[in-house]
Amino acid sequence: MRRLIKSVVEDIAMSVYECKDGSEALAAYENHLPEWVVMDIEMNEMNGITATREITELHPEAKILILTKYDSGRIREQAKQPGALKFVRKEDLVLIREFENCSP
Repeated sequence: MRRLIKSVVEDIAMSVYECKDGSEALAAYENHLPEWVVMDIEMNEMNGITATREITELHPEAKILILTKYDSGRIREQAKQPGALKFVRKEDLVLIREFENCSP
């Protein structure tokens, strides 16, 4: 999935940092302060909702897109509560390209 995401955004992103779980995503955000983040909900160790919450608590300006295979109102609400700006299903992966211009 990470390779697929990278192939979708590599022509619009100056850099792409890949992480296998939420704790790595938090550390990568702290080290690189990227313009935006594509965060999968399902990850080992720390899930994407928790990682989003931790990033936005430390960096309220963070722009985070939640990526998931699920499409339910409950999941969307869970993603918005910690500060995610957008929600994209994995089957609609190309929509992450539209996130580039999204504002908090």
